[in-house]
Amino acid sequence: MKTDEMTEKHVQFWNNFKTISSIPRASGNETAIRKWLKQKAEAAGCLVKQDPAGNILVRKEPASGKESHPVITLQGHMDMVCEKDEASGHDFENDPLSLQEIQVEEGNGMVSRWITARGTTLGADNGFALAAGISLIEDESLNCGPLELLFTSDEEVGLKGALGLDGSMVEGRLLINLDSEEEGEFIIGCAGGETLKFTLGSDKFRWQTADDAREWYRLSLKGLPGGHSGVEIANVSHNAIKELAVILDMLAGNEICDLAGFRSIYRHNVIPPAAEAVVVGHKNEIVAATADYELVLQKTYPTARLELTPLVNQNGADVLCRSSAELFLKIALHLPWGPLSFVQQSPGLVESSANPAELVLGSEELKGVISFRSSDGQRLDQLVSDCRKFLESEGAVVVAEGRYPGWKPEKDSALVRE
Repeated sequence: MKTDEMTEKHVQFWNNFKTISSIPRASGNETAIRKWLKQKAEAAGCLVKQDPAGNILVRKEPASGKESHPVITLQGHMDMVCEKDEASGHDFENDPLSLQEIQVEEGNGMVSRWITARGTTLGADNGFALAAGISLIEDESLNCGPLELLFTSDEEVGLKGALGLDGSMVEGRLLINLDSEEEGEFIIGCAGGETLKFTLGSDKFRWQTADDAREWYRLSLKGLPGGHSGVEIANVSHNAIKELAVILDMLAGNEICDLAGFRSIYRHNVIPPAAEAVVVGHKNEIVAATADYELVLQKTYPTARLELTPLVNQNGADVLCRSSAELFLKIALHLPWGPLSFVQQSPGLVESSANPAELVLGSEELKGVISFRSSDGQRLDQLVSDCRKFLESEGAVVVAEGRYPGWKPEKDSALVRE
């Protein structure tokens, strides 16, 4: 987030953003940020309302002479995506974010200052909207018509606040969403989405005693860029779940190792940057078989790496039999991933996409999460249906949740015309 060209109003914005960053606000943990927003709004003399879904509406009265102007509603959400580096000990439920300023040379003699967070996501999605909204209502020189600030809850876990909104408390009929990515750009459409969660019980897998002549290892794939599955799905070409599944398929197909576990857990809207598997084999064979694959990954992502860590005290533990390993790999490899279609009128603009965000194999079950997005409702229905049918055909119990509608562009709307 850029901090050059500072004015007094910018300083006020950054002070508010700094305070917001000190308040934990993971999805479902929004009580403290909700309280702060109410206090700031009431201190500025604004009317504050809250609905049963935890959404907040703040109303700022119009400036003198602007009473007849239409009500403008500015909307953002209170929660943030909570992800951190592997080495970070940050507790998103209790700890404030640790902000830092960095300087970037732009190549033309200019130096930009940016705000980041140490070891964690920054939360500008959507702390920006909170800070901007509060700064506006605190600005006594603001010369505009009636203004509403709508702060919704639990956006990052399925738009729960927006879907549960009591619309009767919102007077404005012109809404500007403050949750886009680029300065100077207005978004006039958005994809809808739905998430599938699936489980295969232990009865679907058969285990066998491991070969005593082989050693146990944790095979980890780390250092992929990850990213937001709604924003960066067209720019990130590797998903750690899918990549590690390809590696394991190659190892298993060449009988280099047996599989005993798999783990990658991220939020539904996060492209997994890492995954790990428990394997049984000989170190030199595994390293030799994966070396070329690692080099290929590093040509695209220099930070990508495969790590093989010995595991001890595995006496008596079992590995998947061949047919069960094949079942796991079939599922992992067939989960759709990445951009699946593009908008015909706008080359390069993703229409539909999928993101496997979680896959965990243990002795009790296999479970996973895959998130779908599409700006075409029928296409979204088809993608979800096809994936559900595939998973159920392999014996999975599948639950769809978090469905939210798309926002179809209206190029002739009143706001766009203005």
